Amino acid sequence: WYVQRINTRSSNFSAAFNNRAYVTRKHTQPLNLPTPKEGQKLVSFFVSSPFDMANIKEKTMAFDGDQVAIIKALSEIKNIFLVVRIHPNMENNSDTFCERLQQQVTAPVKIIAADTKVNSYELIKASDIVVSAGSTVNAEAAFLGKQSVLCGSAPYARFGISLVVKDLDTLTS
Repeated sequence: WYVQRINTRSSNFSAAFNNRAYVTRKHTQPLNLPTPKEGQKLVSFFVSSPFDMANIKEKTMAFDGDQVAIIKALSEIKNIFLVVRIHPNMENNSDTFCERLQQQVTAPVKIIAADTKVNSYELIKASDIVVSAGSTVNAEAAFLGKQSVLCGSAPYARFGISLVVKDLDTLTS
């Protein structure tokens, strides 16, 4: 079922449902990322929505899941090309987050806006490393054989599929 889900782009909900796959046509825009420079790794940070973050009961990081702080720290690491995917469910309420991001992150970062119809699975596949503050995208990245870094807590953390970091120093080392 999962393999079908990440590889299917169906515009027919009932057919997708019957095939146990649900990826709608709305997320089929080409990825179109610039090519990282030689020696750079493509690192993608998937922003969790406020709803996702509220469901994480255990705050284990020193900055309590401050995703802007995570992005800022990642953006300052040499030899990475950072892509930030704003959660699609934040389409109508990402302004405050994006304003904080623009104020605090000065290094070049490729932002994929919430309303961009890019398929997140394509971004995972293109990435060398996938980072989030608790999204299930870490588990999906691990399934696809990608290095996965979890900045915080998630129900799947105990399975050892992601490197779990609890502070910015560990993240950037």
